[in-house]
Amino acid sequence: MIERFHKTWRAEVGAELPSYPLPLAELNRLHTAWMTCEYHRRVHAATGQSPRDRFLAGAEHLRHVPQDINIDEIFLHRERRTVRADGTIRWEGGFYEVPGEYVGEKVELRFAPLRPDLPLLLYVDGVRVTEVFPLNRLANHRRPRRELPGPEPAPPRVLKGPLDYIDDEYQALLRAFGDEIDSSSDPEDIP
Repeated sequence: MIERFHKTWRAEVGAELPSYPLPLAELNRLHTAWMTCEYHRRVHAATGQSPRDRFLAGAEHLRHVPQDINIDEIFLHRERRTVRADGTIRWEGGFYEVPGEYVGEKVELRFAPLRPDLPLLLYVDGVRVTEVFPLNRLANHRRPRRELPGPEPAPPRVLKGPLDYIDDEYQALLRAFGDEIDSSSDPEDIP
């Protein structure tokens, strides 16, 4: 099908073009004019319809892109990475900075492989968080880092006295009898 389109284009447009090179904008203008006024209005033998009518026949199935969606970001490539303890990720042989709250978590990078000039985008749970940039080791070597949580320290060992044992026994009785014993009742009433 595409070969037939190219043959038709060369016969109807290409044959009419001058022998000298045209600016791209002029060539695009002529191509768009031919597509709009000729090609899309012509009934094709294979479908029995013009391309315009065939497209409009299914127009009720088209939906608008919601305004909160950036259509360009939908088609970006995606890679998953784990954020290192120093708040960086490895990417194409280098290190990139990531906000410290994502240390140890898996994040998603989205990028355009044919547009290396665009920054990497950081997504967490499908939500865009920020852009990430190459790590500047010289500028960031004194930046304060978030302390990683270590094991919880053991509670200090406290020796119990006789009153603590009496209180433990009383609390156990309260739990055993539940609502039968009101904590405001007289201790003499406890069995």
